[in-house]
Amino acid sequence: MTSFKPEAGSPCGVLDDSGRKKLFRITVNWGPSSFPSSDRKSGKPTSYSVRNTGNGRIAELLVDCQRPDLAAKSKDKKMLAFQLTLFDNVGLSDRADISILTKSAQRFTDLEDRLSCKNKITYPAPDKVTLETH
Repeated sequence: MTSFKPEAGSPCGVLDDSGRKKLFRITVNWGPSSFPSSDRKSGKPTSYSVRNTGNGRIAELLVDCQRPDLAAKSKDKKMLAFQLTLFDNVGLSDRADISILTKSAQRFTDLEDRLSCKNKITYPAPDKVTLETH
């Protein structure tokens, strides 16, 4: 396995030995989704989901990082969620995918307050996460 250079919005990836097939890839983005209102009402700052694709799985983590300054600048004036997506073409367990997403998100939200969230973000332990499946 080899890693490939980070690209805009894609900070990490791993290729197979041939260097052609992407085994894992993580992307980070603001949106395109808003944080689910039901999760916000219940006080949860994170929302996890998993869906199968033709050749792997996509696991997503939405973080309710509230940034009114970014919402004010957006076309729709909509508060977008910070979104991390893991493309898993190996078939790791749900817990492994969740652990990778959580640790990746923590790198952005914990270190030096990089995201400048106006609310406190906490992450559940991977074994406590309830997944939404598509």
